Amino acid sequence: MPKGQIDKIVISTVAVGIASKPIIDKHLKPGDKIIISGTVGEHGATIMALQQGLGIEAGELRSDCQPLTKLMLPLVEKYSDNIHAAQDPTRGGVAQVLNEWAQKTGNIIVIEEEKIPIREPVRAYSEMLGVDPLSLACEGRVLLGVEREAAEKVLKYIRNLGYVDAEIIGEVHEPKKHKGLVLEKTIAGGIKVLEPPSGEIVPRIC
Repeated sequence: MPKGQIDKIVISTVAVGIASKPIIDKHLKPGDKIIISGTVGEHGATIMALQQGLGIEAGELRSDCQPLTKLMLPLVEKYSDNIHAAQDPTRGGVAQVLNEWAQKTGNIIVIEEEKIPIREPVRAYSEMLGVDPLSLACEGRVLLGVEREAAEKVLKYIRNLGYVDAEIIGEVHEPKKHKGLVLEKTIAGGIKVLEPPSGEIVPRIC
């Protein structure tokens, strides 16, 4: 915690265990599809709006904070061989995770703006605050890199588990010239580099 921002007791806990079916993001390969389990930027937009003292109407913004066990345990049990990468997009959001994957593997990741599930209030507050919702923390979502042939089946399975906003938002490509980049196809038809966020977008609250 930053100095002067806490005056109570802080309790840290550590859990140690053995992963029976580990998923390592360096296994991400060209052709893999990128899946997000739900809408993006909910938590970060909510915290930022409250910290800035912006009025929030009931139901407009809400944190997506929730455990991922109900999704990941059955998903890994059924499709562990088809999932090549998995990570929760907390600090730095979707942009940070995808850039980490691209840099670790040297691949190019291309996502499509129109396929990214972002609720309209989140988009509106992000524009008002001048931030990219893809850089905002998600506390109850997971990004997956899934084998192309299994991607639609995995997406259907995720939705059947109750994550109805899940979407395939992009694909991994083999680099031809530049390595380790994340590109975003915009709704207007252009392509831009999606860079990892810099600085502290949302101050730590936990």
